[in-house]
Amino acid sequence: MALNFPNSPSLNDIHNENGTRWQWDGSSWVRVVSAGNQGFQGAIGAQGVQGAQGVQGATGAGSQGVQGATGSTGSTGPTGSQGVQGAQGVQGATGAQGATGATGPQGVQGAQGVQGAQGVQGSQGSTGTAAGGATGVDYNDNVKVRFGTGNDLEIYHDSNNSYIVDSGQGNLYINANELRLANADNSKDYIHGNSGAEVKLYHNGIQRLETTNTGVDVTGNLNVSGVLTYEDVTNVDSLGIATARTGIKVLAGGINAVGVVTATGGFNLGISSAGTSITTGPVKTLNFVGTGNTFLYNASTDVVDISIAGGGGGGASVTVSDGAPSSPSAGDLWFESDTADLKVYYNDGSSAQWVSASGGDSAVITSASAPSNAQDGDLWYDSENGNLYVYYDDGSGSPSAQWVAANNAGPQGSQGVQGATGSTGPTGPQGNQGVQGATGSTGPQGNQGLIGIQGSSGGGGGGGGGGSNGFAVIAGMIF
Repeated sequence: MALNFPNSPSLNDIHNENGTRWQWDGSSWVRVVSAGNQGFQGAIGAQGVQGAQGVQGATGAGSQGVQGATGSTGSTGPTGSQGVQGAQGVQGATGAQGATGATGPQGVQGAQGVQGAQGVQGSQGSTGTAAGGATGVDYNDNVKVRFGTGNDLEIYHDSNNSYIVDSGQGNLYINANELRLANADNSKDYIHGNSGAEVKLYHNGIQRLETTNTGVDVTGNLNVSGVLTYEDVTNVDSLGIATARTGIKVLAGGINAVGVVTATGGFNLGISSAGTSITTGPVKTLNFVGTGNTFLYNASTDVVDISIAGGGGGGASVTVSDGAPSSPSAGDLWFESDTADLKVYYNDGSSAQWVSASGGDSAVITSASAPSNAQDGDLWYDSENGNLYVYYDDGSGSPSAQWVAANNAGPQGSQGVQGATGSTGPTGPQGNQGVQGATGSTGPQGNQGLIGIQGSSGGGGGGGGGGSNGFAVIAGMIF
């Protein structure tokens, strides 16, 4: 009869058919027989003997020769074959599990006892006296009233001070529609706040600050020791005098003043004339002496142009100072500010000095032609060529008085003679040493000396003998 094995078996599944047991080893059904004895382990073959080391060849004499070819390595003796592993005996079948005995029946549930009758309700005890009685609760110094699971809020009094300590998370709220903080006898307020309205601050019972729906009202003086910044403030309105003890700094917008602006210490003004600027100060008074002076204000540049009648021309400079200018040139004007005297620097060819141009009845005239009826010391500015003249009378000659140029330069002098050629200079220093020449190329290397002959390797050891085969017994058959 053909064997009928089950389909899709799992590892170690057992199949019994016709008195024979078969087991699935993962790839085929293997017949299970009675457990035989374990086969003997085959003996391990002996290790082959190591071949002897070849003799070292002698070293060649003289220079080293060309590298000799490496001698062949002696063959290693064969390794003895390992004995065959004896087959493992078949695992004996596990005995069948014995059947579990039947469980005995459970005993009958006993009946529950009758509920006993409830005892009579005791009478209500008398109401205890409230904490503190009619006069309140008294606590000694440093005895704290605590609130919260972690004693977050404490109220107590030590021998000197009283404390409300909130050490827990969150805020400490004091809620009231009208909150007042006052002194011990309630005669003077500290803070008075109304819900949805003002908050007032007091000093010694007198109100000094009150919040409004538009800002803050301050009664009395406001002293600021640091910086008072007005961000986005349109106007600052003062009914009295605003005093700045160390100055006022306006960064933009300027200062609009209605009335007279008085600077007791003066102003720092920038005054420019003929390329010269006066930027130091303070300047308290700026006087312009003489008649015919004009002033022109340019609104686009905020500059005032001042023209002084009869001003100098050409290359002359005008200096306003208390002391005489240094290094003057002929025709320069100096306005002596402490005496209001105008002077011209005059050079008569033999000497040069400052000559008063504003004393007596001297006049300063601007015209295209020489003025008539001139007097000694008069100034004439020729408006056509920009020259300045002074009317000078030396008391001698004919005529003894004439207009003398005060700022005109003389004619260009002829060029001076070419100077003699200078002597030959000393010989220059010794030049630097030349650069070091390049190093010559390296000569060729000598030939490699011969190497000694490699000694022959020893003979290989003989192979070990093979171990005897193990054996296994399966169903009375020997393999």
